[in-house]
Amino acid sequence: DTMFPEAFENGGDRVGLATALGFATAFLLSRP
Repeated sequence: DTMFPEAFENGGDRVGLATALGFATAFLLSRP
């Protein structure tokens, strides 16, 4: 039901890297 499986199927490693960078950025920005 999510878009991740299709994104990984079409984008490959770059999608995983972008996702990881996005989560890391959000985590760093949310720290006090």
